[in-house]
Amino acid sequence: PYPSYTGEGERYNDAEFREVSRDFEEFYGKYNLDFKDKLVLDAGCGLGGKTVFYAQKGCEHIYGVDMDTTHIELSKQFAAEKGVDNATFQIESLEQMSFESNTFDLIFLNGVLEHIVRDKLVPALAELRRVLKPGGRILIEFPPWTSPYAAHLYDVIYIPWCHYLFSDATLINATNRLGAPERDGDLTYTEHFMELNRCTIAEFRKIVTTLGYDIVDIDLIVVRKKEFLKKIPFFSKFFINSVHAVLSKTDPCPNIKETNVEADKDTANV
Repeated sequence: PYPSYTGEGERYNDAEFREVSRDFEEFYGKYNLDFKDKLVLDAGCGLGGKTVFYAQKGCEHIYGVDMDTTHIELSKQFAAEKGVDNATFQIESLEQMSFESNTFDLIFLNGVLEHIVRDKLVPALAELRRVLKPGGRILIEFPPWTSPYAAHLYDVIYIPWCHYLFSDATLINATNRLGAPERDGDLTYTEHFMELNRCTIAEFRKIVTTLGYDIVDIDLIVVRKKEFLKKIPFFSKFFINSVHAVLSKTDPCPNIKETNVEADKDTANV
């Protein structure tokens, strides 16, 4: 069975903090990120576990933003528990934020991109580019829809690629019958599943390229680190667990109305 995100009796923000503490150097160490005296944005901060970790890396200040009021309150509590005083948590909509243009040196969008409502995905990525400083970095991690566990139902349904094998209605019914766990947030477990935008790797590349991002790196993390799986024609996309992308910008963000970018409806493409 695919393990639950949280350990036995572990709070979700503790699990976030534990996960980023374990994985940060492996995934981001090669980029030599400098947090000292930097302004950082954690876009879609969740319950604040990752935000607090970034705050402790020595940044001047970090802003954790989220649309979920429960998330923001629990993030504030977690930061206070950890003695972090260089973090601010506030309600923000990613497609229209209150920050000035060219504000942040580093932006993190970890485990969030797949949750952005589909018709807001392009505006949100454009807005993140707007608030990024020229030469800054935005670091994105997300499971593409072809990933074995992209459905985010692994606390209940342990079947890889269940979102390809069964209809949404079947998955929701099964999740409810098996006992969907409670979540710390405004959405239920099944609502959390239904909000997924089903973004693929190819779709992501198309969007960020058209929006004028400079692609520093896109790293495809394969199942169980079996790199040979990337070489399987057509089927390789189904063995990519997550996408780790590092983006930058040099020029102002183009007007979104002129980019003519749409989230593709064909989720079978990579």
